Amino acid sequence: MAGRVPRSAAAEDYPPAPAAAAARRHFAVMCPFLRLAGTAANYAIIDAVQTERNAVLHVVDLGGADPSQWLLLLRFFAKRPGASAHHQILRLTIVNEEDVFLSSTAALLALEAEHLHVGFQFHPVKLHINQLHSIEPLGVRSDEALVIVSTLQLHRLLADEFAEVATRPHDRKGKAQAHATMTRADALLRDLAELSPKLMVVTEQEAKHNGVEFRDRFGNALKYYGAPFDALEESVPTRGSAMEREGVERCLLLDEIRDIIACDGAQRRECHEPMSRWAPRMEAAGFVTAPMSPGNVAQTAILARMLAGGSRAYRVCSEHEDGCLFIYRDDVPMFSASTWRTV
Repeated sequence: MAGRVPRSAAAEDYPPAPAAAAARRHFAVMCPFLRLAGTAANYAIIDAVQTERNAVLHVVDLGGADPSQWLLLLRFFAKRPGASAHHQILRLTIVNEEDVFLSSTAALLALEAEHLHVGFQFHPVKLHINQLHSIEPLGVRSDEALVIVSTLQLHRLLADEFAEVATRPHDRKGKAQAHATMTRADALLRDLAELSPKLMVVTEQEAKHNGVEFRDRFGNALKYYGAPFDALEESVPTRGSAMEREGVERCLLLDEIRDIIACDGAQRRECHEPMSRWAPRMEAAGFVTAPMSPGNVAQTAILARMLAGGSRAYRVCSEHEDGCLFIYRDDVPMFSASTWRTV
């Protein structure tokens, strides 16, 4: 459930930014789908950089991740094998348009890093993903071990007008590049691949909400969103209050449903696509799968059972040979978390 961007509709039709931000925070607590995805991502990040000896591990968050994910990563980073011997610095770049979010997250993580005796640098990029027209603001340096994380962001670039890619003799890896048109999501993925990250983690809704036909979008949304509404109902009062539940429903879920059903073409931002559509996009951009280890999948599955109180209300599984993780509510696949590296 990603952040919002301005649209052509009247401003009063959509919840104000503070209410939407609060709804996203409450959703993360009351429906722990993204907690599971973030935990799996952190396991994969630590695995990917275990043997790295670069002075800096640079994690770029393209937006959407909850600060609690980075608190957990700091703890994993402090406890990783050989941590005391290598004195690496964790540098975190977060793309987000909200000053309050960036400043509060910076203070929270700096305090935790000091407590853990971890070298930490915070690099805020005050932009929405829709405004990230180049990778320069990310401040990536050649001497860093780079990890890129996108949580419910890339789908927001699928509806944008096609971006023209200028013909270049070769890209940074020496590959010939042809003149082409593509969505802004595809163009951004190609630029990110040229940075040669050690790992890229992509979390997206496992849904088909990007079709042209209204009937298909309506039917798919009806089936998909029934699951989080049920989960919210069950979460009161153990994980949140009735007022918080109402805020999530009104300022997050209903906003997304309206976007999916009522908006067409470039007006629609919630262009959710399943992993079967994202995988070819990633491969076309120059990525190959970097499967999560069975141990990481098993650890995340244990957390899912704990959060579900021993039931199967929340569960995770890796259903494909590429090691992609799927997060379920009962029998409905809700989110996918996939890990990639460059060729």
